[in-house]
Amino acid sequence: MNTGKKSKIIEKIKIGQYLSEVELEELAYCSKYAGLFANNLVDVVSRKEENSIYKNTTTILNIDNELYAVDWKESLKEKVFKEQPYRVRKVERIIEIAVPDYERIESSEGTK
Repeated sequence: MNTGKKSKIIEKIKIGQYLSEVELEELAYCSKYAGLFANNLVDVVSRKEENSIYKNTTTILNIDNELYAVDWKESLKEKVFKEQPYRVRKVERIIEIAVPDYERIESSEGTK
């Protein structure tokens, strides 16, 4: 493992220095597949936009007990990294969603 490269990326994140697209890919995409930051991976959240070829993806990493997010877009052919990492905190929200469902009508309730 290239700990020097990993340390350099961490230092750049901490001081707010711009990360290259290669460094962002290492953080956001490669961490899912045993990259330098695989041990730092907390979560990957993907949301598909309606009528879009892209999935909006957020990779959450734990770096020195601080959570960082990297937003990026992914399609079948490319990955787009335009955002720099930013600090986040985990929150829990209760979301109520109404989903259509159907239940059986017993013969005594239905039409004859």
